Amino acid sequence: MACASPSQKSVEYFQQSVEKDPAFALGYVGLAESYDLLSTYLGVAPEQSSLKARAAANKALELDETLAEAHTSLAAILWFLMIGTGRVQNGNLDAPWN
Repeated sequence: MACASPSQKSVEYFQQSVEKDPAFALGYVGLAESYDLLSTYLGVAPEQSSLKARAAANKALELDETLAEAHTSLAAILWFLMIGTGRVQNGNLDAPWN
């Protein structure tokens, strides 16, 4: 039986936290950061994990637009997505985000 990685387990736990309390903005921040780590530690394509990460960070901001952690998380997700997709290297920062 394969053991889930800490990054996968953190996604599971944060998902459970926001299911139990859909208004828990920090839970969505944790979920966003956990999804973002999947590409770093498990080789998940940044485009795949970052879409879920962005959705979670945006949900956190929807719940509390003053939450600094959510703004920081979203900025990091967008930056690493730009690096992972080559937008930084080729200067194509204005292309659609699909």
